[in-house]
Amino acid sequence: MSDAMVDEHGGQCSNEEGNCGSMLAIPYFISFQILGSFVLLNLVVAVILENFSTLHHVNPNLVSANDLDLFAEAWASFDPDATNYIPMGELPDLLLMVP
Repeated sequence: MSDAMVDEHGGQCSNEEGNCGSMLAIPYFISFQILGSFVLLNLVVAVILENFSTLHHVNPNLVSANDLDLFAEAWASFDPDATNYIPMGELPDLLLMVP
């Protein structure tokens, strides 16, 4: 952003000389970053949802209600206080308990 606001010869900006570029560069680049991040995030989410939808149509019974119940029971054995948190070291043991 600062490169768009400084003179190409010396890299210095002086209001007296009028070589500081436009003050519109600041809101332009900020809005560009925000909108660009928003669009990129939406694209990533769209790809994930599309792949999930495609996989669901190929095999609709990939994850059953029984599988979710088994996972909830396994999770509860590692998190008896229902804090929704387990230590990272216990994750392999959790995955081994789930079929």
